[in-house]
Amino acid sequence: MNIQKIFNNKTSVFLLLLIMIAWTACLAQQDEQTAKIQQIKIEGQKHIALQTYQYYMQCKEGDLYDETRLKADLMKLWKTDLFLDVKMEVEDGTDGKIVIIKVKEKPKIKEISYQGQKKLNISDITKKIEEKKLDLKPDNFYDPFVAKKTENVIRELLEEKGYRLASVTMSVEYLKENYVKVIYKIDEGESLRIGKIEFSANKAYPDKKLRKSMKKLKQHNFLSWITKKDKLDTEKLDEDVENVKEFYYNHGYINIKIGEPKITSYDTKTFFRRKEIKRLIISFPVEEGNQFKFGQITITGNKVLEEKKLIKLATFKEGDIFSRSKIRDFIQDAQELYGEYGYLFASLQPSLDIKETEKIANIEFQVLEDYPQYVRKIEFIDNTYTYDKVLRREMKIQEGDLVKISLLRKSFDRLYRTGFFDNIEPDVQKVENEQSKIDLKVKVQENKRNEIRFGGGYSQLEKFFGTIAFSTRNLFGTGKIFDIYIQNGSRTSMYKAGVTDPYFLGYDYTLGIDLARSRLEYYIFDRQSTGGTILFGFPVYEEVRSLFAYGYEVTNVSNIITEQTADPDLIAFYQLLYGTGTRRTQSRFIPQIYRSTLNNPMDPTDGSNISLAVSFAGGILGGNVNLVKPIFKITQFHPIGRRPTVFAYNFETGYAKGFGGLEVPVYENFFLGGEYSIRGYDIRTIGPIDPNISKVYTIGGDKYLQFNMEYQIPIAGPVKLAAFLDGGNAFAKGERIDFTDLRYSAGAEIRIMAPFFNAPIRFIYAINFNRGPIVVDRTTFRFAIGRTF
Repeated sequence: MNIQKIFNNKTSVFLLLLIMIAWTACLAQQDEQTAKIQQIKIEGQKHIALQTYQYYMQCKEGDLYDETRLKADLMKLWKTDLFLDVKMEVEDGTDGKIVIIKVKEKPKIKEISYQGQKKLNISDITKKIEEKKLDLKPDNFYDPFVAKKTENVIRELLEEKGYRLASVTMSVEYLKENYVKVIYKIDEGESLRIGKIEFSANKAYPDKKLRKSMKKLKQHNFLSWITKKDKLDTEKLDEDVENVKEFYYNHGYINIKIGEPKITSYDTKTFFRRKEIKRLIISFPVEEGNQFKFGQITITGNKVLEEKKLIKLATFKEGDIFSRSKIRDFIQDAQELYGEYGYLFASLQPSLDIKETEKIANIEFQVLEDYPQYVRKIEFIDNTYTYDKVLRREMKIQEGDLVKISLLRKSFDRLYRTGFFDNIEPDVQKVENEQSKIDLKVKVQENKRNEIRFGGGYSQLEKFFGTIAFSTRNLFGTGKIFDIYIQNGSRTSMYKAGVTDPYFLGYDYTLGIDLARSRLEYYIFDRQSTGGTILFGFPVYEEVRSLFAYGYEVTNVSNIITEQTADPDLIAFYQLLYGTGTRRTQSRFIPQIYRSTLNNPMDPTDGSNISLAVSFAGGILGGNVNLVKPIFKITQFHPIGRRPTVFAYNFETGYAKGFGGLEVPVYENFFLGGEYSIRGYDIRTIGPIDPNISKVYTIGGDKYLQFNMEYQIPIAGPVKLAAFLDGGNAFAKGERIDFTDLRYSAGAEIRIMAPFFNAPIRFIYAINFNRGPIVVDRTTFRFAIGRTF
């Protein structure tokens, strides 16, 4: 065949070209398949570590070049949501392929700035953002979607707080090094108060009755500036929806439904200035349904306690209006009763059978009694200072005992009353594989163990003086009581120290001793007294205890001035105090009985303290002072409401009488006045005067009556406001107690519970009225530390 003819053939030429192209492509493909990745370069890297890139990429330097695998790695990087853009370029290198990953990383948040807010706390904003699970924090990558959603969250929060006219604007400031600053400009606008609360379709009860059942939110009134209950808060709104439902449930409306409250605003004017403002209207749609009564009441599953015994606890019967709260109270009382028999985990499950046509609800209580529980182990936790034995001796239940609810409650009350702890958290745990045994763990929070009290005053006899007292009720963690009292002034000084062991030698017996020394320097004489007291006590019944004290005191008078130049009032007063003698000895025996149920000895809010003490001096006891002196006191604290506010009162009275031909010494008379007595008066300025002796000094009375009342309102944290009314007087021998001749002091005080002192710091403003013969200011301001009663 002629070769020249073949080349002249066009078809043959075309075929030859195809073969050459295919051969070239095969050679190129073979070359790429054998090429390696010489280098992987990242361009645009700012915040993301190189290791992060390497983690998401399967292709490594030295691997065979594979475009498919590289594209897959590129897609993985994009899906991390860390980039605004990701590209790839490939270049030929000296020994393979150079892969260049060009990225544009998302900027990081350098700072989040909230600007313009006045009432809204940043902590509230951050808390709301966390609740919505929005990942907007400094050093996180900036996400425009999250930032915009946060703007809406802030706006919702403002509306929840009553700022329904507020506006929120987000902006972004781009900084160096690929950082951004996210800015939220907040204009709170006017905080709208709740002006009206309305209910629709309610027939059984008027709006006023339903509004009263709301505890968290109220219509605006003259007390709103204190209570703040006219400020809209969605959480409180939800609580009040449940409160209104509960009201209906407790009045037989089992099928009550309250729809989503509608919140709108309206224009109105202020009461005094007639200024135009906006208020909110909250409208609740109500579907009451029918009112139901209790039907048949049955109890099943009970074996330990008879049905009759349990039914007696119920405050409802068949035919009564249905009430959910009465059901809860019955279940609680029944469980308490089971608890007295050791069935600590007994439970009652109510089951309702509602008869719509008869409008009754039959109820069955299924009792699950479980097993009686015995204490295997009692463990105290976090008492780093107080010895275990000090806590254990207050427990009315010990290892091996049958658990009784009342004994547990009394045990924890006794622990609180020691004053050693701010908080007590009992934890009852079932013992594994033991049906009738529990472990009791008592976690305590120890408080400051020391009490420091400061005071002072001015009296015409003693002039200016100051006092300081230190007391610890838990000496070195042993539960012993130690006191020091110091009073010093221009004419007076007193030093007193004492120690008491409430559990002497580990037994429930009290033993204590006090030593005292005092000095009084008057213009016409000096007086020095030295003495001591020893006391012994034991329990009588439950919280009732008795104390017996014996005291001995020697008083010496010296530097007596009788010249006519001396103040005749002081000379006469001295003669009344000490007669013509210069030495008095007093031997005294004081039996006392008292009962205390105060929940906290430092700052009580509940409980009472009742005591009766009679002091006998002289006679067969010796000394040259003969008297009988009974004193009765009662103090009560009543918590009111949930907050709680507290109403407290104190009443006390006493009487002193001499015998054996001896009168009661004036210094044994009763003198009232001072921060711990009748608050607006100076110390020892309330009492009778004798014009024949002195017109400026009270001689005290042989009988007295005093009362104190106060209403305590928690303000914030350790701060309280207390409004008070004090009254009382001391009456001279031969006078009867005259209720129309009492001295009064009324006012208010701010109390701050100071951890360092373990006692309240008090700022007292008082107005005095029905003032006595001794000159007293109409109004006064005082400072003190410690309780009045």
